[in-house]
Amino acid sequence: MIMRFELPFNIWCSGCGEHIGMGVRYNAEKTRVGSYYTTPIFKFKMRCQYCANYFEIQTDPKNFEYVVVSGASRKNERGELTEGESVSIEGKEEAAKIASDPMYRLEHHAEDEKKAEDATPRIGKLLALKEEMKDDFTLNQVLRKSFRVWWFRRSGLIRH
Repeated sequence: MIMRFELPFNIWCSGCGEHIGMGVRYNAEKTRVGSYYTTPIFKFKMRCQYCANYFEIQTDPKNFEYVVVSGASRKNERGELTEGESVSIEGKEEAAKIASDPMYRLEHHAEDEKKAEDATPRIGKLLALKEEMKDDFTLNQVLRKSFRVWWFRRSGLIRH
């Protein structure tokens, strides 16, 4: 069955080495390759837009994602945490280490508390700013009025 498929992530074609961006749509050949419990697993076969290489992407219902099977490689976009981002556990090994090692859990917890303490003033400022902008109708009205004044002055209808 041929269907329209949109790439769910960025990939690199292994045939030509070109980057193919997330959201690019292809006419893909859809085949059922198995099932995970009662959920079907589908494979989508597409041709690279830059070369004659075919690549295949398969659904992974166990992990709620897609997996590149052949012909391409997924672009790794997992970076380091920057200031202000939330902390997430990468991988099952680290989660198992936190569950089994009390010292590691304590160190991890102390780091998380330090990050939360550092973020508290910024969160307070954001909440105050949000409270100031709560009345979006009035803000929109003021913005439209200032835009009208600017537009009339620019077009020469009002001289000030």
